[in-house]
Amino acid sequence: MEYDGGGGEIHWNTNDPIRSTGPSRAGDRYGDVFRSGAVRPAGRYPLHLCSFGREEAHGIGYGSTYLESSRRRTVRSRILERREDRSSSWTWQSVRVSIITAVYNGGDSIASTLQSVAQQDYDAIEHIVVDGGSTDCTLATVEQNCARVARLISEPDHGVYDAFNKGLREATGDAITFLNCGDTYVSAKVVSRMVEGLSGDGIQAVFTDVLVVDWRNPDRVIRRYSSGNFSPKRMVYGLMPAHPSLFLRREVYQRVGEYDSSFRIAGDFEHCLRVFLTASTRYRYLKEALVRMPTGGISNRGWRSKLAITREMYKACAMNGVRTSYAKLCLRFPLKILEMI
Repeated sequence: MEYDGGGGEIHWNTNDPIRSTGPSRAGDRYGDVFRSGAVRPAGRYPLHLCSFGREEAHGIGYGSTYLESSRRRTVRSRILERREDRSSSWTWQSVRVSIITAVYNGGDSIASTLQSVAQQDYDAIEHIVVDGGSTDCTLATVEQNCARVARLISEPDHGVYDAFNKGLREATGDAITFLNCGDTYVSAKVVSRMVEGLSGDGIQAVFTDVLVVDWRNPDRVIRRYSSGNFSPKRMVYGLMPAHPSLFLRREVYQRVGEYDSSFRIAGDFEHCLRVFLTASTRYRYLKEALVRMPTGGISNRGWRSKLAITREMYKACAMNGVRTSYAKLCLRFPLKILEMI
């Protein structure tokens, strides 16, 4: 482990002995973006409701292939590619950040997320909102708080990871992150801090801790989700970076591809397996809590949701050739209890 001068930890992820051949969730819940896997009826709204100074879309390219432990398959990833490769001239002052917010019927909580992004002191932000065809006041709320919304997509989807992928295909940023409905940044300097953490030393990923708060009272912190417990080899125990805090350079997505939309809850864990094991992505952990995430998400709905997510995590590990067991994956639960405040 090597430490950088800014107090963060720099890790170089080499090939890990726990991974055999093969290709992969992170985070704990997804704001109010709770969709089932079913396709919803088409909404009454046009596809693009907001377009505030957005550039023309760049060409769409196809991404990575990977092996599964039980069978081979090719994953064709439609990640937008920049016409200009800026990876060699990365400086944090010149980085464009794409923030993707997925939402479905989140009219009572989307405003706080939009305002949180709008208050950021970092200028080069592209905020993309992907709505799954909401039938409540979500779209009206977005239009009322669209000061920094570059793109709004509203159409039926196949779940949260399908929505994530739609946002990725629209993103033109050098760095990409997800802030879901109800999630907020703790201050106006969060994006600046994260971009600074990505600069230099070949760092391709940066993440922090997340404050899990009471959805009825965001000032009441229930636990601190520590990303400091993460290392690639600990993913066999279900440990991962807090997904709402994860910023990745766009070339990581070009290398490993999109989210697997066949997952309902653990698609970000599966994606992180590819990012940190298959692709050996170099990362930095900042020992700070920079995101607030309300309780009540799809992975926090009692023992049934915990069982469902554990099954999907096991499936993700098997797909990526990572040897684990249900017993190992369940060891993450005592750690969550220790994080309670």
